[in-house]
Amino acid sequence: MKKMTLILILLIGSKFNSNSQTYYNPSSNVNIILTIKESYKPIDFGKIGRDFNTMIQNEVQRRENLKRYYDEIYFQTKNSIYSSTILTSDNLINSKISMLQSRIIEEIDMYNRLLKSGMMKPNEYESNVRNIYYTYMNTNQAFLQIIQYKYNRDLELGDQIKKNELNNLYTNSLNSIEGFKVNNSNVIEFILNGLTYPNKTSNFLYEFVRSSCEGGFGSYQEKFEMQEKKKVEEVLFQNNEYRRIYDLRRSTFDLREKFLAKSNANERNKFRKEEEEYIKQNIENLFNHLVKQGFNPSAKGNSLKEVQKNILNRLFKQENNSFEFVGFFYDWNKNDPLSNPNNFNEVSFFLDVLENFLKMKSYN
Repeated sequence: MKKMTLILILLIGSKFNSNSQTYYNPSSNVNIILTIKESYKPIDFGKIGRDFNTMIQNEVQRRENLKRYYDEIYFQTKNSIYSSTILTSDNLINSKISMLQSRIIEEIDMYNRLLKSGMMKPNEYESNVRNIYYTYMNTNQAFLQIIQYKYNRDLELGDQIKKNELNNLYTNSLNSIEGFKVNNSNVIEFILNGLTYPNKTSNFLYEFVRSSCEGGFGSYQEKFEMQEKKKVEEVLFQNNEYRRIYDLRRSTFDLREKFLAKSNANERNKFRKEEEEYIKQNIENLFNHLVKQGFNPSAKGNSLKEVQKNILNRLFKQENNSFEFVGFFYDWNKNDPLSNPNNFNEVSFFLDVLENFLKMKSYN
């Protein structure tokens, strides 16, 4: 077909490229009819159907194999948990091991349901099942360590009264474990009732019982309660300090507005200049005080003038090119410095400065 096309092109070209001048005649018509015959190649629909059927069967077989593979992981892991669990002669310990075992079986059942419903990826399923199995076995070993610890302590304590005290602490510690859970990171945690411990992951199970039996837990509990009390006191202090600074800010703002409202342009300009100088002087006093205490402004890249300029820019904003307002008075609902307790000292300092300035000038 390519050769025939090339020949036709050459013939047409020779007709219009002779040595004599040729002009276009609209009345002349050139009709070219090109007929190309190719052999018919029938489509093998049978082969397509067989290939498609083979592909479907292969995919079905692949999925069946994967299903059997993941089911095998599921059943083998559960069987290993049942067969590899080690119990003791202590019924209290055994009850906690049984409680843990039931919880882990529930977790593995849930993994299997999530996998089959398409809500968990296969690699994630394998990883979770493997990790939860090994964590369970390690926790089982922790209970055996607890039994060994109790046995060794009984041998060390010759006095029966001390043995009874140890046994009471031991029983109380284990009875406080009311269950187990698997957190969002697939880590086993023990749930306590009546007692508190800083880290409830299964890695700290033995340490929890040991410290409780040796009295270390009591001192921790007292320390924990003191820390909680301190947190409550800090929150209460912050709330009171917020209210104090908020009221001071409101009263100082009203005092300043009262003067600006009744002053003419010259008085306002004078007020702003005196106010700025007073603030700059207080910043300088604070700056020098910090330098005496070891503050190195050159290391921070800040000179006194730069600090004064930055603070004044933060303190004041201009409205309508006429009045200047203190920055943390102006924007009540946006970037309020009182929303962060770390700013309380800074805001309180400048409010005190402004209040003293207003009282000193007797503008109230």
